[in-house]
Amino acid sequence: MFDQGIAQFLGLGLQPTLRLCLPRFRQGVVGARDGDPFRYPSNAYAERDVRSALHVHSLASEAGAAVGFISPDDLATDLASSEPDAATSVVFGSRSNSALDEVLGSTGLQFIFDFDFGSQWAIRLADGARYALDDPSKLSRDEYSARIDYGVVAGCRSAGGRSRSVFMVAGLGGRATEGCGLYLQRRWRWLADQVGDRAFAAVLRFDPPVDPASSTLERLVIH
Repeated sequence: MFDQGIAQFLGLGLQPTLRLCLPRFRQGVVGARDGDPFRYPSNAYAERDVRSALHVHSLASEAGAAVGFISPDDLATDLASSEPDAATSVVFGSRSNSALDEVLGSTGLQFIFDFDFGSQWAIRLADGARYALDDPSKLSRDEYSARIDYGVVAGCRSAGGRSRSVFMVAGLGGRATEGCGLYLQRRWRWLADQVGDRAFAAVLRFDPPVDPASSTLERLVIH
């Protein structure tokens, strides 16, 4: 028996379909043998993004959804289209996902929050609140583990008045992205009770040593 509550929360239609949009990294060095590194010739995904997506995949499966992948470029094109695909999309990652600006702009989530990427990466709410982390791409593993990381779980059902729904699962650092996916899987029912069918953004805090399974709800903004 499929969970209709999950289907309603995720904005899944009569033929429930969910698309996962993960950042793609091109031609990375993925392994070495005898000192000879192997460069993967196609796109690859970051481990933390994949773990986050697996949590959301598990949630959608409970609603009987067919789950697939969509590239950031294809999602951005679809969101800008006058006849978008009706499937629900879940976007993972922040700066690393090239669909980010189109997602925020076309869904109206930009009226709740946006991101700032400089010497610090930050989630900025419309009321001026700011949740920041020193650029995680420049931190060592130990330096990152000693910081507070932040992430956001956000959703907009029937975005732009059209028959599609978009969610965002994005950490400033990779562990927060993984943790946001886990939070959505575990806490979707509470979120559904709080937000109904309105757009929302839940800002999560991950205290040192930044365990994806241990987060605190910092803010819940409903639009």
